Amino acid sequence: MNHRKVIILILVCISETLSCHSQRWHNFKTTYKLLPWNGFYSQPKLMSTAIRKGWLQVGSCNQSDRTYPGERFIRNVKYNNIILIYDINGKIAGIQSVVEKRFDNNPFRNYENDSMYQHYRFDDGYEVYVTTAYFVDPEIICDGGRSKEDFAIEGTGNTLIFQNEALTLKEKWNIHRCFINMGLHFNKWGYDESENCSGILVKFKGDRYEHPPSIFLSFMYRQPPSCLYKAQQTIGLSYMHVYFLSPYTLCILSNV
Repeated sequence: MNHRKVIILILVCISETLSCHSQRWHNFKTTYKLLPWNGFYSQPKLMSTAIRKGWLQVGSCNQSDRTYPGERFIRNVKYNNIILIYDINGKIAGIQSVVEKRFDNNPFRNYENDSMYQHYRFDDGYEVYVTTAYFVDPEIICDGGRSKEDFAIEGTGNTLIFQNEALTLKEKWNIHRCFINMGLHFNKWGYDESENCSGILVKFKGDRYEHPPSIFLSFMYRQPPSCLYKAQQTIGLSYMHVYFLSPYTLCILSNV
């Protein structure tokens, strides 16, 4: 049996009634679970908390290479599937999703030619691909950061900027379904079952990823591509949801 999985990274910052630009984001959780007490893991919003909990630093504002600005941390060597990014003042500033380079060989996506994922090498030579999302303006992360006052008002952040923002803004994102405790989903897929599955990604083991059954696809997407079901039946599907709002209030009254 092939235990490799496929992942779709979904950053959930929207409920059906709230805008990312007007809502204070005082939550920072990952990982949807059908039974809430088994998931929705709180992530440290302060660097001091991450250090106290044993997170390991893998990048710094003191480095000459500012490709990925910030004080960057992984939970530990075993569970390095997400990297949290903090600003110079130790406030949360972004997140990176990590996929091992050795899992690049798959029929659905080629990371090497993927604009959303960039090749990255840890100091010990370990090679991965990362996709990066910033919750604040990347320009301030290592240059001033956020103040205590800003952090108190904004919480987790005030925007959502991907590493390759220029290309992201050129692409069309379609509205799909709103699922209770998951949120309202957007994807580059339209509503054609014959579309290709270029948006799904191979991953390595990680306890912050989700592995929902096939039935969930119709709860998340309108007319999901048939190749999604094929992937589920072969190498499997995985997701990661990231929450800036309380997940328990999402989609309660939605008819999407």
